[in-house]
Amino acid sequence: MTGNIESIDIEDQNTWPVQILAELDLHFDVLHKNALAEMHINKLCEIDAHYQRNRPDPIHARHRIDVLGRLNAWLQPHCIDAFHCTRLTDFEIEDVRLSGLNTLELDFALNRITRLESKGMMPASVAEKLRSKNAISNRHGDRLTQVCFMLSRHSLKSEEDIGALLSQWGGEALYWAYESDPEVSAVLRSLGTPCIVQAQIPVPMLENYDSVEEMLLSKFLASRDAAFANTHPHVGRIRSPLAPEQIKAIHSLGEPDFESMTDHQKWRRKLVFRAGT
Repeated sequence: MTGNIESIDIEDQNTWPVQILAELDLHFDVLHKNALAEMHINKLCEIDAHYQRNRPDPIHARHRIDVLGRLNAWLQPHCIDAFHCTRLTDFEIEDVRLSGLNTLELDFALNRITRLESKGMMPASVAEKLRSKNAISNRHGDRLTQVCFMLSRHSLKSEEDIGALLSQWGGEALYWAYESDPEVSAVLRSLGTPCIVQAQIPVPMLENYDSVEEMLLSKFLASRDAAFANTHPHVGRIRSPLAPEQIKAIHSLGEPDFESMTDHQKWRRKLVFRAGT
């Protein structure tokens, strides 16, 4: 299934708006000098407590802020390619195709458990454990009312970044407490199929640690100077459901796109297909 809206892949400059690329190219020299200064300041702060307490601003910081402000305004009408990594049963894949992605809610998660239990796909003992202890309604409840995404295709190659998400049904909010529970872990690892839900998220809807414009700037600088190559995963989230027309594709284990997007065959823990539907 393919969406109808063109979206920006933060790692592919061919998908970036021409206006964005022109602005970054026009101001590259100043942005590059500012990034070098920032790198130098970071090193000073690592070794000198004085700089930690009195961190100076790079000389071109104001110029950088102005450029990012213009990029932010131009990005508002656009969507970003994003990847939700999970395990889904066949009927859950169909649900995503028809209804989109729901945010994490207690009732929604409990209904997923009950549905599998009623179909004989989850033992009652495991279902009860998941209901009684999870990260939905306890101190880890900051996962509530959100859906998380990888914003970088690079992260899809990393077992450290997405291996657990693709290996256990239910998402972190359900499996986090049971990775050392052999009964529950075995069931969660047998349910569903590893899937990458590729979505196109409107920029105003997306929350992330680095703004979209900062991510594009980082990628642009790295493409011109390897010293700025950044390998940390870009993670974003939304706090309202994603409509089905914003689902670009659903890639499942064994399909050509899934295989080309991941390096799972090289991972320490191998991904497995569903035990049931």
